[in-house]
Amino acid sequence: MVRAIPGAVLPDPMHLEGWEEQDEPLATDPHSDEQAYCFMALCYLLNPDGHYVSKDRWLRMDPANERDLLLPDLLIARDLLAHQWGVNQYLPWAVGKAPEMLAEFLSPSSEDADQVDKPRRYAELGVQEYFLFDPDGTYGVPRIQGWALRRDGSRVPLPRRADGGIASRLLPVAFRLVDDHIGVVDTRTGQPALRYDEAQRLLREEQILRFRAEQALQQAEAEAARLRAELARLRRGDQDPVEG
Repeated sequence: MVRAIPGAVLPDPMHLEGWEEQDEPLATDPHSDEQAYCFMALCYLLNPDGHYVSKDRWLRMDPANERDLLLPDLLIARDLLAHQWGVNQYLPWAVGKAPEMLAEFLSPSSEDADQVDKPRRYAELGVQEYFLFDPDGTYGVPRIQGWALRRDGSRVPLPRRADGGIASRLLPVAFRLVDDHIGVVDTRTGQPALRYDEAQRLLREEQILRFRAEQALQQAEAEAARLRAELARLRRGDQDPVEG
């Protein structure tokens, strides 16, 4: 995803050769937040099963041309976590296949490429699913779109679910709007992965409940100790009450 900056000279999003990843202009905060959430949610849901999830990872398109690179916002390859982890580029011929799923977040400088050129090239590479997100409704298109890709470069829309989201046919995830954000849903449970702020809120609530439970336990233990002492006094026939 390449975000326009006034006065900046931007690359052609379909010809990124010569660019270093760290030199790419930053997206707006909302776009970055949505991408970061989707990345972390997908890692949480898919990494335990050995699926590789990455963001802003160079994807080599042609083994004979090291300058033919694209930089998908999200990349998922099934059963390749151990093999691909820590590798700077995804080389389909090295791992034996293209990624199963790619996703892009629309931005001004790559809008046309994201909607037309990239899915065609991804399809020809062997990518099977392609998702396109408009995080804040800027572009007048459905905010979540998904397609099944064919090797001839064509694509077929994935069916939209009753909740307005779109599910992958290959992985146990779906994407739908949740509180006006792009949400990643675990289709095994039907539950969306928590966003960072929601997870932090629940963590704070859990910490407060644990603190209160520990206080109650300490008070109960103190009261139990007092009662044991009182019982011992009574058994001894002492007259002086135990101070409580």
